[in-house]
Amino acid sequence: MFKRFLEGLFLLCLIAGGFYWYSSSYNLTPNTALFALATADDQHYSDYALEFTCPDGWQVSKEEVEGKEILHHVTYIDPGGRSHGFVQIWAASKPLEKFLKESLNSPADVDLVKNLNMKPCQLGTKEGYLVSYERSAKDQVVAKEFFFVRDKCIYRISLFVKEGNWSENDEEVFNELVSSLTVKY
Repeated sequence: MFKRFLEGLFLLCLIAGGFYWYSSSYNLTPNTALFALATADDQHYSDYALEFTCPDGWQVSKEEVEGKEILHHVTYIDPGGRSHGFVQIWAASKPLEKFLKESLNSPADVDLVKNLNMKPCQLGTKEGYLVSYERSAKDQVVAKEFFFVRDKCIYRISLFVKEGNWSENDEEVFNELVSSLTVKY
């Protein structure tokens, strides 16, 4: 019995040391390190629900979201803060097209969104809707989002870049985010 206790304590110390080493090696906050421990290198994010690849050096973290609609939320940001985005998993309570039309026409956002374009498309092996727009809030951004449905959930992959800075590289980053996303449940 005491031997099992010591083995368990040793294992716990080993895991805690791994968390400490990982967070100090990559200069991450403790919250980020807890969710990114399974990451093999800093280009790959993996947790219990999904995994994807993002550019080298981007900080990725899972965030808790209040409510029942958004089931999972992972954010990413480039080191200079020029671009950022997130992956979300939503509970699908209605068809995707209806969900998107209602979301994009919500009264709070209508005045802030311009050049809205929504079209069905296939990116990699995923069929869904590609949505692009410009949003003028405190910082004006160009947004590109891809939505698809799997197993009664809506998946949302987003990339936001400060207006005037969208480049061909951002297009490649967005396509890699979408095509590399693997759903685990």
